[in-house]
Amino acid sequence: MLMKMWKPIKNFFIESWHIKLLALVIAVTVWFYAGSRLKEEVVVRVPVNIQTPEGYTLLYLSQRHVRLRFSGPQHLVTRRQEEARQNYLQYNVRLETEDLEERDIISLDVEPAFLNISESELMLMDVVIVEPEEIEIFTSRIIQKTLPVEASFSGTPRGGFKITDYTVTPSEVNVSGPQIVLDQLSALKTHTIPVWDAQESFRRYVPLIKEHSFDFNDAEIAVTCETAPSQVAVHISVEMEHASNEIEEVPVKLLTPLGFPYQASIPTEEAYVKIVVSGPPDTVRDLTAPDISAYVDLSDFENEDIPAGTTSPYKQSVEVLLRPGMDAEIQEIVPEQVTILLEN
Repeated sequence: MLMKMWKPIKNFFIESWHIKLLALVIAVTVWFYAGSRLKEEVVVRVPVNIQTPEGYTLLYLSQRHVRLRFSGPQHLVTRRQEEARQNYLQYNVRLETEDLEERDIISLDVEPAFLNISESELMLMDVVIVEPEEIEIFTSRIIQKTLPVEASFSGTPRGGFKITDYTVTPSEVNVSGPQIVLDQLSALKTHTIPVWDAQESFRRYVPLIKEHSFDFNDAEIAVTCETAPSQVAVHISVEMEHASNEIEEVPVKLLTPLGFPYQASIPTEEAYVKIVVSGPPDTVRDLTAPDISAYVDLSDFENEDIPAGTTSPYKQSVEVLLRPGMDAEIQEIVPEQVTILLEN
């Protein structure tokens, strides 16, 4: 039974086989020819990919996409459309070091040759640049620089306290980034350290600011630099704030030991001194002369030999005492010495 069915099939392929093969070749040729004659047109949006040489970075690209019009055989145009939809189709430009040695800004004409399409397929299609016709590229060399660190603060300490100083460890860091940015930097700042209500010294570990910017073509371009280390230790010295007050006309008293043998006095023109006091503002601003005792200690003159019926002048330093419990300091006594008259 099978032999009877196989014989007609065998005869179909063997009899006049050369004619049947020729017909097949003609059919395939016609199919390809018809397909090549079917034209189609499509406009696609293609991302721009710029590759910079080692040691350079791309800072500005005038256009991130280009719009292209493809026309040609249907199967090729459809393929381009599908590649664009899947983000496979790209406009790739590879820059060489020689292109950037004498200029940082480059203007490139948009050409189909930069597309990731084989040359053989490009020859079968018409590619028209819709927009833009030109791309502007701005690059910068990557350099390293050592910069000092500056701390940044926000807020104010508690009333009556102030920041007197701060230290940063390490005080300098290595920075790597675009030359156009690092050439403008004289120091690297920390992120803001809050000092609200501080009333004593403290220490913080703070990240460094890596984001910087520059102006180009009326636009602000942001870049990120790398630092080593990425954070620093900042010690903030907080001390009580001091104000000063000048108290005029403080009388100078004479302290004499019991049984002092001489009559002591101070000339009228030297009987008063000016005292400059510093301390917390709330303490010193209301100070008056009664809060201060200025005196001269005459203990050293107890055994002084002064002839009877004579008066001897002496220059002696003025001492000062503040009212007990007062948190303030004596900064200056004017004059520091007064004349003491000892009469026997």
